[in-house]
Amino acid sequence: MEHLFERADILIPKDGIDMQKWSVIACDQHTSEPEYWDSLGRYIGSAPSTLHMMLPEAYLDRDIRYEKINKTMSDYLADGVFREIKNSLIYVERTLSNGKLRKGLVGAVNLKKDILATEDVVKSRLPARIAIRKAAPLEMPHILVFCQEDVFSTVKVGEMVYDFDLNSDGGHIRGYIADADLSLISKLAIGDGNHSLAAAKECGDHYALAELLDINDPAVEFYPIHRVLFNTDTSFLKEKIMHMDDVATCENFCKEYVKAHGGYIDYIHDDETAISMGMADGCAAVLLPAFDKTKLFSDIETSGPYPKKSFSIGHSCDKRYYLECRKIND
Repeated sequence: MEHLFERADILIPKDGIDMQKWSVIACDQHTSEPEYWDSLGRYIGSAPSTLHMMLPEAYLDRDIRYEKINKTMSDYLADGVFREIKNSLIYVERTLSNGKLRKGLVGAVNLKKDILATEDVVKSRLPARIAIRKAAPLEMPHILVFCQEDVFSTVKVGEMVYDFDLNSDGGHIRGYIADADLSLISKLAIGDGNHSLAAAKECGDHYALAELLDINDPAVEFYPIHRVLFNTDTSFLKEKIMHMDDVATCENFCKEYVKAHGGYIDYIHDDETAISMGMADGCAAVLLPAFDKTKLFSDIETSGPYPKKSFSIGHSCDKRYYLECRKIND
């Protein structure tokens, strides 16, 4: 019987791979901070890394060779970088920047089933994802999906397969081969990685590797995603740091403002980062309030997806790091 979330043949790096260099944060982080990615690239160098198998969105305006990304994936497969764990789940324990332990299960989302979309996608960010995935031999997830049922009480843990500190203040992560009662899951909602999931569907895939979270887990904390206006004429604003209570109102204001006064919008996690960026010349920030996660399922079932970039799960350093992979396009 097919479930919403299923076991998968999961690839992890074999012994001897430097896991701190292997695992890097999701591509949609630090989009206005290319210096973050430049520094990370210098740290990793030519070591095997998920950085070499993806495109940071901070680099979308550069001349990127998608073929090089896919060739790196093929080379890693040919060179025996991976160990494959057949028909299984990976139970994940992630120690976050606040010290809390967030539990997850890595497996495959069944795209033939109905998954609740939580946010609209930014269509301009899809072509790059699709271009890579269409010919890619591998996928690696930063997709997070939520369930409401207590699946984690059924988890049976086996061999530990990784245990290390993540780079760039990402905390600590530990993973075990595991099993769980997936039949308990009656609904899934996308928590993060809307664009990756959309790209998988556009490519006609039936499954996508993802991490499952229990939305009721106290360590699963929602934060707003703020808007920062760049390269705009701020003389028409009373203040450069503004607050709004509604995501849709905020998004519409920002769109209309840059349309009238030039510049562009970026979506920034963390209050301090948004405020700092908003104080720069030619910039302004619009801050949004805390997000109530208890309303997520009911809101999207009654009113449909939230506007794009409505919420973030954890601070930016707590976002999912690429780690596990799965073969696709065989």
